[in-house]
Amino acid sequence: MLTRIKNIILCALYLLTFTTIYLGTDKKCAYYTSFVLFTFLYYAALLHSKVHMRYVFLLSERTTPWWTYAHKIAFHILLYLNDRTSIATATATWGLIILWKEIRFLVKHAEKRIGKIDYELYKAQKGIRIAHVRRNMLQEDMENRFHLNLHDTNRLYILPLTPDTERDYCAIHNYKQERREGKSPKLYDAWEQRMWMASADETVFISNRSDTVLYPLVFILIFIIWTFEINSPQAYTNTGLFILEILTTVLGSPRVNDTVIDVVYYITSTIFVTLYANAPCN
Repeated sequence: MLTRIKNIILCALYLLTFTTIYLGTDKKCAYYTSFVLFTFLYYAALLHSKVHMRYVFLLSERTTPWWTYAHKIAFHILLYLNDRTSIATATATWGLIILWKEIRFLVKHAEKRIGKIDYELYKAQKGIRIAHVRRNMLQEDMENRFHLNLHDTNRLYILPLTPDTERDYCAIHNYKQERREGKSPKLYDAWEQRMWMASADETVFISNRSDTVLYPLVFILIFIIWTFEINSPQAYTNTGLFILEILTTVLGSPRVNDTVIDVVYYITSTIFVTLYANAPCN
């Protein structure tokens, strides 16, 4: 509901901005009014029930839909209207950000699915477990000197639950419930800390998780720095928007990221278009 309200408000605001600029400027460069019209039509399309349902589903279950970046890319093109190199770099930066967010989703989705399988197996009370599915978490697994290799090469085995692993699994799934409730329990020893880490399911998929999720940011930052110029308002705007996209992705949910970025892009693009609407294209 809140997402639909956001889209209705932005659709109305972009229509108002388009009308104001179209009637109140000399329209020396059609790119500015065309951008606002395109963005208005984009938000109008999001109001269609089927498009809206798909949009909300992707935000809730996956990540920000790739097609929501069309008007954002268009704005960055508008920022560097006569600089083809910067346009190409800004567009490539968005491509890398989209790829990075898809990688983040795939890693988290795989962790969630494997963790769910492990949880359902435990909940079924069959007295068995999947050995080596959690990297460096269960003491019984770590006692096997080939544990890391078995985890990394997907050589997983079904083993009976022992009293020690039963205790571990009980703690892991109790901590899972506390995570769902938003609680942060007091952890008194190394074992409890390890079980708390295990309950996040971040060790069930790949060993170099942080590297896999973060390495695209290196290339993104290189591209951002490439287009930065100290005396250019466009460069500050370009850099600020990209940094905000990264921060809201890391610190917030897809819905928070989508809402904050959409609002900031409206404010920024409206100011920019209002200032430059009377300027010639060249």
